[in-house]
Amino acid sequence: MSRSATRFLLLFALPLLCMTVNTAFAEVAGTTRSRTAKFADDLAAAWNDFPKDNQKTVREQKIVDLNTTFTREVNLMEVPSTVTVQKALDFYIENINRTRSVLKLDKMQPERLTYATACASVLRREMLQSSDYKTIRTTQQCFQLMLENLANARDTLHAVPNELRLPAYQAINGAIVDLFRNAVPDKSDPAVQMDINLKAARAKFPITSPDLEATNHILFTMMESSAKTLEQQAMRGK
Repeated sequence: MSRSATRFLLLFALPLLCMTVNTAFAEVAGTTRSRTAKFADDLAAAWNDFPKDNQKTVREQKIVDLNTTFTREVNLMEVPSTVTVQKALDFYIENINRTRSVLKLDKMQPERLTYATACASVLRREMLQSSDYKTIRTTQQCFQLMLENLANARDTLHAVPNELRLPAYQAINGAIVDLFRNAVPDKSDPAVQMDINLKAARAKFPITSPDLEATNHILFTMMESSAKTLEQQAMRGK
């Protein structure tokens, strides 16, 4: 091959080929929004198509194949340009809540867990690709973001099956903890701010009765841990 042909290949042909391949992958994978909705529908369809006990093996293999495909493609899915950190969190909570209508039967518990795991993967994908992910935030802004979104999850997901709520709280907590790492420490006194944050957490997630403790204990524990982590982070930065 001549030098001019090689130069043309490196400068023009290969980049064009890579662009074409990436576009093809994106078209196959679809967007995070469309594919997540389709995955839930496909899981439900597996039960509708193979509902009988003697069809269990076929149904389970269908579900395994669906999950394998989704897992393989999740990092190829296009994230809509309008997605922000908050919209990614809202979408995740909406997806988990959708199990009440799409995967609502008791016998669908394994499929609900499979779907919830897929939704958590989509949350991570959307968070990293969100339009404002790299926006500079203060640690206090991140703390408030966690406080409000965990409260939203508690209030929205109160009627979903029990096995989905704790993983949902953990996914939201983990997604926002990632934002803490690049957050700018607030200028207020760290110990004073921690006390303020703990009071806010107690107000949002009271544990003053057995019923409230059953509902809010894990949420308060998450916020308490974050408040202490931020205080330690601020102290190290002084």
